[in-house]
Amino acid sequence: MNESTKDTREDSGVEFLYKATGLFAHVLTLPLFIIFHKMTPDPDWSFHLDRILLLVLAVIVVESFFNTFRQLLYLVFIGLLAYLSFGSLTGGYGFHSIYRDYQVMLFSMKDNPNPVEVLSTYFKPFPHKEEIKEAIDYTHPKVRGFAMKAISKHFQKEVNRFPNERKIIQCFAVFKAINRQWNYVNDPSQREYFSKASETAPYLSGDCDDHSIFMVACIKAIGGQARIVNTTNHLYPEILIGDQEDLERIHYLIKNELFERESAGKKINYHVDDQQRVWLNLDYTSQSPGGPFMHPEVLSVLEY
Repeated sequence: MNESTKDTREDSGVEFLYKATGLFAHVLTLPLFIIFHKMTPDPDWSFHLDRILLLVLAVIVVESFFNTFRQLLYLVFIGLLAYLSFGSLTGGYGFHSIYRDYQVMLFSMKDNPNPVEVLSTYFKPFPHKEEIKEAIDYTHPKVRGFAMKAISKHFQKEVNRFPNERKIIQCFAVFKAINRQWNYVNDPSQREYFSKASETAPYLSGDCDDHSIFMVACIKAIGGQARIVNTTNHLYPEILIGDQEDLERIHYLIKNELFERESAGKKINYHVDDQQRVWLNLDYTSQSPGGPFMHPEVLSVLEY
């Protein structure tokens, strides 16, 4: 091989690396724009001019960084490819993971869920608290057995595809198994009756109290965290899904992976408590998590 041929190949390699790094830098423009979009308030200008200006700002930032730190970006680009390749081969964070997170960001811009902030300082005493706590017998074999059967029947493929969300997907499998079969039955005449979760398991029947007790018990039986909300003449269960960042991923899963048909055209409803934790509505009135609240006012909450 003569010297000129060698130099030509080296120049070609450098040129390819330059173009690839430049492409990588420009790909960063969209996620940077999304970050700007989420961090800045929306003044609702005509023709979305404020968002257009944010996009222009993202382009300027990326171009400036690329021109100033070109050599550094070479190393970052190679290191990122190596990291994602290793993650893809070992089942860690790889190309599929970054693509999924990118989808979540885009989806959260397009379709936002419906929050309601709830402050515990305004809560009243929870009615029949001790009776309801006693009825949530989540360690009973019938309760655990029902939850395990629900997990084996629903969303097994999704658990394999999204292993980091395994617990919440399994809790949603419990929700689906209960709400698709629930049969509303009134309490005995002239008295308040709280059916134990183990008593409800064979029949999937009862009123809103019984549904809430059973849902919370089954979720707790598989390691989830749930609570019961008391409102005007009604109780309903909610599940803890984490913080606002967790909500973006769960919102995407509900609308695009787990309950696409059931949640189509509907807003996801949830509460934010005074610790900024996000609680998703699991009432029997909806076939997808985050259904509408029957009564918006929260009188009290029972966290078991």
